[in-house]
Amino acid sequence: MSTSEIVALYDLLHFAVDNEQPVVVLYATEGTTEKARVLHPVALTSTKAGADIIRAHDSLSNETKTFRVDRIRAAHHLTA
Repeated sequence: MSTSEIVALYDLLHFAVDNEQPVVVLYATEGTTEKARVLHPVALTSTKAGADIIRAHDSLSNETKTFRVDRIRAAHHLTA
């Protein structure tokens, strides 16, 4: 991702958390698998190790999980 794409991603995630709006993300797991997920963000924060993470309810698994922001390949607001 370019610097402007990273800035846009963080802006989108902050907006989603602040406004309790779901987002669709293309998320890469530890391997090379990428999956589209609908996330309902709760918080955007950092780990002690410095990785940025988003805590969100994941519609795919129907669980609240933590996702590493650096594994998000694309994102957009979910609109009706």
